[in-house]
Amino acid sequence: MALPQIVQTLLELAEQVESSSISESDARDRVEQVMETLAAYSAVIDLNINEVAIVNLRSVLERLDAVEPQMGRGRPTINIPFESIEIYLLNGFKVHEIAELFGVGHQTIRRRMQSNGLR
Repeated sequence: MALPQIVQTLLELAEQVESSSISESDARDRVEQVMETLAAYSAVIDLNINEVAIVNLRSVLERLDAVEPQMGRGRPTINIPFESIEIYLLNGFKVHEIAELFGVGHQTIRRRMQSNGLR
C-alpha cells in the first residue's frame, strides 16, 4: 500500500464508519493494517510520522473498543483508558478536545483524571 493509498483508505474507512456500512471488527482490522503499513514505511524510507497521527490512529482503535454492550437503560458505558487521556494531555490537548475525541462530556474526562490523581 503506497502512501496516497493509505490516505484514500482512511477516507473510505471514515465514510464507511459514518454510514455504518462496516462492522467494528472490520474497521479495527483496517486501522491496524494502516498502522502496520505506516510503521513499515517509517522503517524502510526513514519517514518521520507525526506522533499525533499515531496517537489519533490509536484513539480510533480505542473508540472502536470503548463502547461496551449495555442491557439496561441510559447511555452506554464508555471505557476510556487513563493512559490515553494522559498521552493526549502530554501532547498538549485540552480536556474539552480529549472529550470530543471520545465523544463524551468534559466532566467525564475530568472525573477520570481525578480518579487517577490528576487535576
